[in-house]
This record gives sequence, structure tokens and C-alpha cells, in this order.
Amino acid sequence: MQAMGVFSTLWEADNWATRGGLEKINWSKAPFYAYYKDFDIEGCAIPGPVTCASNPTNWWEGVTYQALNAIEAR
Repeated sequence: MQAMGVFSTLWEADNWATRGGLEKINWSKAPFYAYYKDFDIEGCAIPGPVTCASNPTNWWEGVTYQALNAIEAR
């Protein structure tokens, strides 16, 4: 058993995140670090959704997202 982790990526955003490209990214400053502030996530102990509070309006709680297929697991 292992605790879950949260990972994210930084995208090359020369155009859409820099006022239309007015502020260029200085790649010589890499690596870049991002931090989460006031991050809140809801999780459930296994076996999963049956024992977990859920909200049927959340698309990510649908059957499609409750298990990985063989390719996703690999």
C-alpha cells in the first residue's frame, strides 16, 4: 500500500499565459517549481466508490473513471 501523490506539469505558454506573448518565458531560469496553496482534495479509502461519499453531478466520478483499462494501467 502506498499513499497517493499529486503531480502537475508546466506547459510552454509563450502565447496564452503571457499576455499574448508580450512577456517571453526565460528558459535559462529552468527548472521551474510550482507550489500548491490551499490545495484540498477529497479521497476515499479502498475499496472505493461504494464506501465513499460521491456526487453524481461530478463527471469524474462516472463508471468510466473508476478503473483503468490494461493500456492505462501499463
